[in-house]
Amino acid sequence: MEAAEIQNYLNIESEKITLQVEQEVTSTNTLLFEKAKKGEEEGYVLLANAQSAGRGRQGHSFYSPKDSGIYMSLLLRPQKAAITDAARITSMAAVAVCEAIEKVVKKPAQIKWVNDVFMDGRKVCGILTEGFPGADGSIEFVILGIGVNVFKPEEGFPKELENIAGAAFLAENETGSDDADKSRLRQEDKRNHLAAEIINRFMIYYRIWDKSGYIEKYKERSLVMDRVVTVLHPEGEKKARVLSMDEDCHLQVQYEDGKTAWLHSGEISIRL
Repeated sequence: MEAAEIQNYLNIESEKITLQVEQEVTSTNTLLFEKAKKGEEEGYVLLANAQSAGRGRQGHSFYSPKDSGIYMSLLLRPQKAAITDAARITSMAAVAVCEAIEKVVKKPAQIKWVNDVFMDGRKVCGILTEGFPGADGSIEFVILGIGVNVFKPEEGFPKELENIAGAAFLAENETGSDDADKSRLRQEDKRNHLAAEIINRFMIYYRIWDKSGYIEKYKERSLVMDRVVTVLHPEGEKKARVLSMDEDCHLQVQYEDGKTAWLHSGEISIRL
């Protein structure tokens, strides 16, 4: 990815964005946190062509091989936002990623609650939103991390991911291209374009902030509505059917014993 090429695809909603692209970092979220603590302004976006220690939710790692994905973090400083509003930012980002994929890749994308984007039954994107409180308890800043598998890595996905992970685009060599240089340039352009479109779409929702701008789009793209899912509790797994979703993207589920509950965080697994 190249900052100048990504910049060419940004629109007026993203005019105050500052881009930095690195070849490889440990974690874009971790490095951007250090910049935020030193006073970096809202709108700074750190992107990398590879991560050696990419992070996901709940301590999971995020596989980030070189030159096949988009690994980026955005620094946000929402005004008078509560720490719980970090979940709202995750929801905005999930819709933005779906819309960007649909525009650039021209294929549908769906959201697995709460922070994963799927295409054709495989995970192509993970989102990690980290909110950091100020002295008054409100959010001082948020680091929004987005990782997208744009192409399948040359060496393939690791064994533990090969039945789960997918990629937004087919690789060029799967589409009949026989010119390596042109293929590489096309892949670069697709990554630059998709990265910019994700930023564009997200900034529209972030600037508006109103839930009505994105919540119905989130629900429309949800993979879990009216599905039987496995809810992962500290005490073990439980089967449940998803009944509804509220304006904060909390899930109402009904367990096999008939009891209902609202899920505010955690993970669910789905057999697709």
